[in-house]
Amino acid sequence: AGGSVNDVAWSPYVPYWLATGGEGGEAHVWDLRYAAADGAAVATLSHPTNHGSIRSLAWSATHADLLSTGTSDKSWWLHSLRADSGGGEAPTVRAAVIADRRAADDIGSVVGLRAKGNAFYTLSACGDLYAHRVAPGALAASTLHRMDGDEFQRVETAVYARDLKGAAETVIGAVQRLKEDPAGDADAGTHPIVRHAESIRRLCDLFKAKPRIAHASWALPPASVALGGGSLADGEQPASVTVTAEAGPKPSSPTAARKDFASDLAYVAYGLPPDFPLEAAASRQPVVWQALELLNMANLRIRLGRMVDIADGAGEKSAAPTDGDGRALWKGVVERERQIMQYVKAEPALFDARLLRAVVKLVLPHDCIAGLTLGLGICQAFLSCQRQHEHRGAMAPVSCEMLDGLVHVLLFPTVFDTDTSGGGGDAGDDAAMAARAVAVPNVQMVRERIGECLAVCPEA
Repeated sequence: AGGSVNDVAWSPYVPYWLATGGEGGEAHVWDLRYAAADGAAVATLSHPTNHGSIRSLAWSATHADLLSTGTSDKSWWLHSLRADSGGGEAPTVRAAVIADRRAADDIGSVVGLRAKGNAFYTLSACGDLYAHRVAPGALAASTLHRMDGDEFQRVETAVYARDLKGAAETVIGAVQRLKEDPAGDADAGTHPIVRHAESIRRLCDLFKAKPRIAHASWALPPASVALGGGSLADGEQPASVTVTAEAGPKPSSPTAARKDFASDLAYVAYGLPPDFPLEAAASRQPVVWQALELLNMANLRIRLGRMVDIADGAGEKSAAPTDGDGRALWKGVVERERQIMQYVKAEPALFDARLLRAVVKLVLPHDCIAGLTLGLGICQAFLSCQRQHEHRGAMAPVSCEMLDGLVHVLLFPTVFDTDTSGGGGDAGDDAAMAARAVAVPNVQMVRERIGECLAVCPEA
């Protein structure tokens, strides 16, 4: 590590990252999963004008990729770590100083506090206490951008600066514009928001705090063997593994350690870090909740559209089409019934009538009452929206007349008819009906629910 070590700091977000600073004037980051990888650090932080030793260091309490150091030559530095492929076979990590300050004496202690946002405190040898608040402009230059378009990149920058209010306001405007994108009409029947499904997914990921990395999900290697830790970006946390020097893998190289560290850094540095208190931040800024709800609505619209596409693709080949995890699509709709009701009432224009009809048809053959209840809720949401706008003297974005197809399905659920005549049916039809295995619903309940639908949408 280039001389004796004066201070160590554990990452508050990644439990196997350890930073050290010492007499050599450099800070080193170590990935403890590779503690036996020839004793090599996965990243080194230094500054050409630093001529003293590092007396203290601290990780940021709000960013997994920021590390602060205090030196014996009266300097405080804030370093930003970034993964960089550099065109080589394995990615490397580069460090850049994004903020600095001089003190009256040697800096003996550095701390970062989450309660104070992007702030650090340093204590000099003469007893002076300094507060260092990092300006959003300093953080903007270190923002990772993975989305195209100025508007989306402004969201990324605001999230990285932990300006969630500014990010939320930009998201609300962006999603509203995506909903009204006229280019969506080019593909008949495609809602504009569906064309921007990838952008919605990325925005959802950007506002999602990553799960805390459990200590049981990784292990120190034996003294003579370094374990391949696996990358967090692979979608799974590394499994805890116990090996012996005789039976285990060969010692990992420093290149492998740096590669996994760079991959993990790219994962935790983008968006919100693990266990970030998003709910607390949203409770202080209601606009953040509004943005999250709007993203959830758009994401639900996209999910329902994909369910319908899967069912259409399956056709008559499958009585109960399933998703990629093998779960019946209709069950997924039923599980989201309350959310569908809530979001259709809040943003009825986001859920076009043709989609809602197809979604209800997914459920009806398998649970008649649930399908009729869902359809009734949709009718009520459209009617409520129509009446509210009429009361204000404004034109409603939706009306009950749009639900003609849905109401027809609710009033004439012929898929539940069974042949009780004892004969005359086609063998193929009988086999198809048997494959559906539809439970016979309570006829009286069905009639009552249909009557409720008629009362809600008499004009449809």
